[in-house]
Amino acid sequence: MGRFSQTYPQQQFGRIKKTDGYREAKAGNPQAALSLVQSLLSEETVADIQKMANGCEPIIVGIRAEESKGKNQIPTAMARVLSEQTGWERDTGLYQISYAGRTGSDSSYRLAFPAVFGGEVKAGRDYLLLDDNSTMGGTIAGLKGYIENRDGKVIGAAVMSARATGLELIPTEKQLNDIQRKHGDAANDFFQKTYGYGIRRLTRSEAGAVRTSPTIDELRNRIDEAGLSVSRSMDGRRTETQPVQIESVYANAIRGERTIERDGKK
Repeated sequence: MGRFSQTYPQQQFGRIKKTDGYREAKAGNPQAALSLVQSLLSEETVADIQKMANGCEPIIVGIRAEESKGKNQIPTAMARVLSEQTGWERDTGLYQISYAGRTGSDSSYRLAFPAVFGGEVKAGRDYLLLDDNSTMGGTIAGLKGYIENRDGKVIGAAVMSARATGLELIPTEKQLNDIQRKHGDAANDFFQKTYGYGIRRLTRSEAGAVRTSPTIDELRNRIDEAGLSVSRSMDGRRTETQPVQIESVYANAIRGERTIERDGKK
């Protein structure tokens, strides 16, 4: 299946936050997460995901990350339930290295602290990515790049909820042209130097943040301020959080070395 697809269940971000057990699941309670997923993951959604897989039997990856209030258990519960309902293998080795803590953060923080992953990838296998929410799409983009740069193949992703800004990952040509007209080569040069990829490998939401920034210097300053000023408490210690170098994901689309097919065309 050459085309990268995404399926988003019926929940909106604001609605799922009000669901019983959400806060407990987000903070690390596995039973609360399991109950939450079982109550929200509909048969229709499972059928849509199976249709998206188009006969493939992907390895299911629930994105495992430590949030500000604990280890988010929702993606792991999603992977467990979906595996039980489809018979697909569930991955237990891939994980997010970088401390997340990005829930509720703005675009500057998310650009300053991209998701970085570790763990073994099974070369040649298909993968399906699961997360509880997509805000700017960067976490999904980062894991897709990690897997595909190690010869795995990501066929799609599914989330429990999404903001409107997280529904589409691929930047539009209009966005990219607007960025070029407004900022010249400065935007592409900044991302290439700082993160190792150009603006064509941004997500659509990230590209939107770049396009609306008055100048690239101002964007750089906001990212620098987020990176230098934020400190988090981890394992009982106060730790200064620093921006990290991220993996590439896919050329002419998000981050990396491979293209997405749109309407059957690369």
